[in-house]
Amino acid sequence: MVKDLSNLSILYVEDESVTRMAVTRVLQKRVGSIYPAKDGKEGLSMFLEHRPDMVLTDLQMPVMDGWEMISEIRKVAPSVPIIVISAYEYDNSDCTVSDSIVKPVIKDTLFEKIEHCSK
Repeated sequence: MVKDLSNLSILYVEDESVTRMAVTRVLQKRVGSIYPAKDGKEGLSMFLEHRPDMVLTDLQMPVMDGWEMISEIRKVAPSVPIIVISAYEYDNSDCTVSDSIVKPVIKDTLFEKIEHCSK
């Protein structure tokens, strides 16, 4: 059964503009609010302003990378679900994030992870 995500707000942080626009369009079809950001600094600022229910983020970005942004978010929201979207396989043994997706982003996988991590 498909979970209703219409009340979910998501911060999506991705420095690659084509990918950011494409994934944002996919998310807008099922998610209540989507806040796209181009790097970790903008992502952190948007997180503090909007307090979304979930964060989707790349790791390697200019200005502030995903790890630094995650660290700052964890200081103010230790339990918000964070899904890492990376070109590389990610080992979550330190439990700082909820889940991970290896690029390229597949729509079904994306929503499966979001549904699993949403409250």
